Amino acid sequence: MGKRVTFWAFVVGCLAVLSGCAGPTGSPPEGGNGTHGDPMRFQGILAAGTDFVLLVKPDGVYGWGDNRFGQLAEDPDTLPFRSTPAKIPGLDEAIAVAAQFGIGENQRHALALMGDGRLQSWGVNPYGQLGRPQGYATEPPTFEPPDYGVAEGGSEHLANAVAIEAGRDFSLVIHVRDNERRVLGFGDNVNHSHVLTQNDDWYYDPRPLLRAEGQPLVGVQSVDAGDGHALLLLEDGTVWTTGSNSHGQRGIANVSDRYAQQVPGLADVVQVAGGREHSVALRRDGSVWAFGSNAEGQLGQDLSLTSTSTPQRVPFPSGVQIRFITAGGTHNLALDQNGRVWAWGSNDHGQLGQGNSGNSSPTPVQVKGEGCTGTLSGAVLVKAGYDFSLAVVQEGGNLVLYA
Repeated sequence: MGKRVTFWAFVVGCLAVLSGCAGPTGSPPEGGNGTHGDPMRFQGILAAGTDFVLLVKPDGVYGWGDNRFGQLAEDPDTLPFRSTPAKIPGLDEAIAVAAQFGIGENQRHALALMGDGRLQSWGVNPYGQLGRPQGYATEPPTFEPPDYGVAEGGSEHLANAVAIEAGRDFSLVIHVRDNERRVLGFGDNVNHSHVLTQNDDWYYDPRPLLRAEGQPLVGVQSVDAGDGHALLLLEDGTVWTTGSNSHGQRGIANVSDRYAQQVPGLADVVQVAGGREHSVALRRDGSVWAFGSNAEGQLGQDLSLTSTSTPQRVPFPSGVQIRFITAGGTHNLALDQNGRVWAWGSNDHGQLGQGNSGNSSPTPVQVKGEGCTGTLSGAVLVKAGYDFSLAVVQEGGNLVLYA
């Protein structure tokens, strides 16, 4: 099913694309196989945005997909899209990437974390989501090439960043100061119920996300952005959320304030993921929990449950332990202890990897192998774009990206 397009994508291996079922797109960092590798160690090398992909290789950052807003760091007037990955100049020292997630009218942006802890950004910048001045200077917003983001106060370049994330027109950075890990945010703060927890509608200078007492939330292990909400995993295994709660995606009933608040009853969590209007959490025991909209079965529950703010356990067969999760617009992917890939939720574009498109699935199903034969195995990392899916798979001595 579909055809394979191959080209050199990594130091070893090849990258190809196959429509319908999973098909290869080549080698993330060393990290073992689907059983022993830790996908959380190198999840930042691959970013699946709304309609584009970024990949960190040993020699720099590569991108492909839609470029109508300059999200591939090329002038969109001359290159509206690219189907073949190409290197983005000036990012040879990048160690992680982030791609805007969510549907906006005319906005896309991207981030790269450099090895020295500084941040580079590109795309469009109407809300200051690039971490540098522009705001509403032009309409439609103009493309901005890669450049460094500013530090708090809008002066020097931001430094001491350790992780990055891009939501719809806003950006989040885990920043270390005085040995404390906190989250800085910048960009659109008004269209997502004050997801950045500050008073201003939008701003480009990074500011900390705040607790209800008005103090910065510290001890943050990781962060993930949905379309208009954010999930913050603390080092103690608790989950905190900010932003929109239209379908209970914050995991808190009737919350309306702009501060970060803890999701009740959710503990011992090791990873979080945000979708368009839903959220997913992975606990240390390998169980997966989801809350928010269930319109496409993305909570793993019967469609009679339209939405909920109470975390629901996603049903997997007995003995399956999940090691990594990722959320798309209205679907999710999970990687189990044996390197198998599971998918559930919307399948309108074939993003569940079943060789067809159409009906959603509230029950997790195994992604099929290339040509829709057997099941995809040996995976070491999965990433969900808005309505597409990616999986890095170990094949012999190569690591190959399936899409």
